[in-house]
Amino acid sequence: MAVGSPALLALVRGLTSSSPAERNEACETVTDWVTAFGTGELLTVAGVLAAAAATESDDVCRESELHALGELDSTGGLQGVMLEALAALDEGKLNGSQVEYLRYLKQEYGLDTAT
Repeated sequence: MAVGSPALLALVRGLTSSSPAERNEACETVTDWVTAFGTGELLTVAGVLAAAAATESDDVCRESELHALGELDSTGGLQGVMLEALAALDEGKLNGSQVEYLRYLKQEYGLDTAT
């Protein structure tokens, strides 16, 4: 199953929007579509989410991005190489649930270099 190129492109645009509201909405779409992604789509979305979370300035959006990555993890199709950007996140700048998501993903995908 796959969401298709037009939908994937629209989703990536939402995930990289300058609007926090649009980024949050796109993260919600990821969690809604979690089982609909084809393998390549899954890896593309995961890579975009990891890069977005690593550079995110909005706390609510970062939590949404990390949550969406956690949902994608439930598919069993993620690969650590797509999440490498998360290694740059400083736990000291995150709130409780963000730290939990980050620690889990770092440990699960061998990105846990600093803890």
